[in-house]
Amino acid sequence: MTETAITIQAPRRAPRYFVCKGQQVPIHVERQNQGLGISQFTGRLLDISSSGIRFIADTHVESGEETTLRIASPAFDFEFVGIGTIRWIRPARNDEWQIGASLSPEFPPEILEELCVCKVVERRDDPRIEADIEVQAHWETDRQPTATRLVNFSRGGLCLATSEPRGVGYRVRIFLNDPNDAVLGRALWTREENGEHLVGCEVIGGDAANLRKWTENPHLAQQVEKVESITPWQRLSEWAALIAVAVSGVIVLLLPH
Repeated sequence: MTETAITIQAPRRAPRYFVCKGQQVPIHVERQNQGLGISQFTGRLLDISSSGIRFIADTHVESGEETTLRIASPAFDFEFVGIGTIRWIRPARNDEWQIGASLSPEFPPEILEELCVCKVVERRDDPRIEADIEVQAHWETDRQPTATRLVNFSRGGLCLATSEPRGVGYRVRIFLNDPNDAVLGRALWTREENGEHLVGCEVIGGDAANLRKWTENPHLAQQVEKVESITPWQRLSEWAALIAVAVSGVIVLLLPH
């Protein structure tokens, strides 16, 4: 009898995002107290995924209790209301409690990505890298690629700044010089900021490692090296030349005419 090895793969956990330093995201909790009606209290978000949150508050709740949660950010125009089932609770400092809750319905992943771009939250296991370089973007609705600014990127997503609005769900092929060396993306969200249209995309094809390679482009590196290769003596010579020009100008003004 031949034994067959069966591999059970654990379900992949949803990415978790942590509130950035200096940001405050309030959690408004509504409880249904038996015989006492509805009570409310407010906590502070610590981290969040599409399926659950961790927050801190000065009010004790019971494990298994169902609450109504409202999550909003004063730094960004969004609001989420859903059922939060308390999964665990443990003491924190200053007579507060850390509370973990599952969410129903799930928190929209496209809003999580947008909050990440706005630096309200961050994914620590998948850091977002600032790029600010010009790339070519060929949208499925366009005949030709257009020059576009790559604002930032992570392993699974990126943000583009375009001159024209782009629809959610549209696909785009992004490359630096070679169209065959492209990353494929799909727009998850879009918003206008400072006269540009920011488009948040998930990576759906191609090699996402190209994004990092483009930011380390030899041409860009040469430009940095050229600036950094100026020695202190060269800088001193430049200053000496400027001072000499200024002194000669003063002497000319003082000479009798």
